[in-house]
Amino acid sequence: MGANEKAAVQASECGKIEIRMESFDAATCASPRVMDSFVAGFNLVSNRIYLIAMPAGLDVLLWLGPRLSVSKLLERRFEDWLAAVSDSLSPAALNSLTIFQQLVLDYARQQNLLSLLSTLPVGLPSMLAWKGGRQTPWGMAREVQLASEGGVVAAWVGCLLVGLLAGCVYFALLAHFTSPHSLRWNWLRFARQCGQALVLMGVLMGLVVVGGVPTLLLLMLAASLSVEAAGLLMLALGAAAIFVLLPLVFTVHGVFAFGLAALDALYSSMLLVRRCLPGVGLFVLVAVLLAQGLDMLWKSSAPDSWLLLMGIGARAFIYTAILAASFIYYRSGAAWLALQSRPRWGAMQF
Repeated sequence: MGANEKAAVQASECGKIEIRMESFDAATCASPRVMDSFVAGFNLVSNRIYLIAMPAGLDVLLWLGPRLSVSKLLERRFEDWLAAVSDSLSPAALNSLTIFQQLVLDYARQQNLLSLLSTLPVGLPSMLAWKGGRQTPWGMAREVQLASEGGVVAAWVGCLLVGLLAGCVYFALLAHFTSPHSLRWNWLRFARQCGQALVLMGVLMGLVVVGGVPTLLLLMLAASLSVEAAGLLMLALGAAAIFVLLPLVFTVHGVFAFGLAALDALYSSMLLVRRCLPGVGLFVLVAVLLAQGLDMLWKSSAPDSWLLLMGIGARAFIYTAILAASFIYYRSGAAWLALQSRPRWGAMQF
């Protein structure tokens, strides 16, 4: 029996399965290779340099565009609150609140509400989101103060929705161009992917709240007992977070590469990581070292220098290439698992 016949028999044993990856035959469906994926990702972005336009454009907007600020509104609300409670507080407590107010206002004056355009986990990678600073090569950036809580909520929701839509377009393009076969852009499929991305964000936010609140309370308790104990606890929690989050690293890829529902994408990511754990760990390690190591170079330019524009473009290229490599790695791993006749994997009907 030839290699192609064996592959056909293996595919038939999966039951009802339709793998739309025609270019992956038995010879190419090996365990996904880390460096091959990175090389393919960098080559893809080099040949389609326009893919970096969206993340680079977001950073240019955050750098040179107007800034949305809530510092004046926060200052007024703090003043009203302190005036209402000052008579019932001791001088020490009032002094602590004043210090806290100053810290919050100093932070708010540096931040730009447009940073919400960089959403997680589906969003445009950004170097300048939530980094603070108001300097540009043209001087101080123009600042727009939001005057009411309703305006803040509207701006917050609007930025999140626009950021999510931009992130969906960005990830859908990466999934489209990393596909091993040519497909036309399908707007209905894209709309479903946007809906599933919104569901996925809600699920992940729920998990963060469920796990984050007890973790924060535990850290506060440890800090009240001993600073050293709090430090050790933070290290232990960091290791636990890596253990919990690593199986979810390819969740977004399932939504945009195969159009999976959010929960199916979660399961497919966990299955792929479990089956390819050493390779996935190496892929994530290389990606983090490459991204964070070069970030120190891109961020070395002063915000009032035009050299920062080069850093923005270079960083957008690196992050886009890494994400493209992750899609290629995920597709290769999915094809490999399907040819291994994994029943639950095949039941997802890629």
